[in-house]
Amino acid sequence: MFCNRRGKPYAAIGFDSIWQRYVKKDNIQDFRFHYIRAKSITDAEDKGINPKKLSGHKTSQMVDRYPKTRKFEKLGKAPPARFEHTAYES
Repeated sequence: MFCNRRGKPYAAIGFDSIWQRYVKKDNIQDFRFHYIRAKSITDAEDKGINPKKLSGHKTSQMVDRYPKTRKFEKLGKAPPARFEHTAYES
């Protein structure tokens, strides 16, 4: 899903290290990276995409465990994404 500068996927611990750094730096609270998956499943259902196939779950019961409350009203064009990563950033 996310690759390093050499185009190789980050190891789980490497990605987690970067994620935790940004959570701390930007003071992100009450958010888990897993929420993005739940939001994707909810959006897929709304667009007629098979959420079970998208998520890789074997049963519909597993997909149904995701809360369907992650629906938001679009307010307009989002600002450009900001992802600045320096390998040696502290």
